[in-house]
Amino acid sequence: MTKLFLDTSVVIYSLDPRDRTKQEKALAWLSLAASRGCLTISPQVCAETRSVAVRKLGLKHDVARAAIERLLPWCIAPMTATEVQLALDLADSRKMSWWDALMISSALGAGCTHFLTEDVQSAPEVDGMQIVDPFTTALEAVLKG
Repeated sequence: MTKLFLDTSVVIYSLDPRDRTKQEKALAWLSLAASRGCLTISPQVCAETRSVAVRKLGLKHDVARAAIERLLPWCIAPMTATEVQLALDLADSRKMSWWDALMISSALGAGCTHFLTEDVQSAPEVDGMQIVDPFTTALEAVLKG
């Protein structure tokens, strides 16, 4: 079964009306993944979204809070010592940023098949999980069936 992990950038674009095209695509991914029961995020995504929404997008605290609360049913990716250890290994072996490694390890811990991010690096997959740019990839290409 397809299981999607959404990076913070995708969630932020869903809240940001300045780029309507990306906002519409982010909302489409969120909506379809949620309706099919294959959406996953982590506590890190919630924390980063709250910070960026208030600090960079200028959303009021109560609006940012409501946005996070709507995501909580899908905040199921683990963030334990196991994921931290894997993140340390990924950051070293793949030369990726600590925060990206932490998010990817959490997605792997949740058993995600796809990691949706605008920040696609050179590797198309990490430990069998496909890295997908949701702004250049069709929904149907990932969510078959």
